[in-house]
Amino acid sequence: MPVQYSSSIGSALAITSGSADGHTPVDSVVQTYDVQSAMGEIAGAGTGTAASGVLDATAFGENTLATASGSLSVVDHGGAVVTNVDFEAYAAATSDDGSALASTYLGFSYTGGGSYLSVATNATHSSTGIDGSASESSSSLSAVVIDLEATGFEMGGSVLPSVTLDPTQQDVATDAGCGCPAAGGGDTAPNIDGNVAMFDVAVFAAGNDTYANLTVDAFALEDQMSSVTVLIDAMIG
Repeated sequence: MPVQYSSSIGSALAITSGSADGHTPVDSVVQTYDVQSAMGEIAGAGTGTAASGVLDATAFGENTLATASGSLSVVDHGGAVVTNVDFEAYAAATSDDGSALASTYLGFSYTGGGSYLSVATNATHSSTGIDGSASESSSSLSAVVIDLEATGFEMGGSVLPSVTLDPTQQDVATDAGCGCPAAGGGDTAPNIDGNVAMFDVAVFAAGNDTYANLTVDAFALEDQMSSVTVLIDAMIG
């Protein structure tokens, strides 16, 4: 039976602000919202459910911080497989020589075995001073996918990073336990001393024939950089 019904709706917003006087950071906000659904099946598609994610935080400068945290779970409730995703990444840097640069990235992809409904939200906010002495970036991604286990619908591709819808709510990460403000702290430089890389990530799969994998690369180089990259996978069937 071919797919009987499918739909997709989304929105995106990008805002850049700042001044050329060297006292106000340049702020960049990117927000998206994505909802997808499909009923029916694709002939030859598998019946398993698989989800994967990428978290990355990188900071360059004399004093740097990079953190990644969150969880990915895939649980078979009998008749429906529910996938929950909650990711956050934060990076900040300060440097007297004007070389501070921070960036974050979050991604999520999903393949299901039946009719599904997915909702994903994500926001990324970056702030860099005109003189390059301070830089911050934070990202937050949340997603829920309900797979009704019809007999084999496959969603190739990804549930794209999506968002908080109010552009005035730009602080999308907490202080990560370091005393640092979330990105978008105005003209206040992040309070960082040294070079630190931290992570706190969990993965969980429950059902028949499960697989879970977590790979983390955390690196800090004195007076130069901090970086955390996480690859996370969970599968049922």
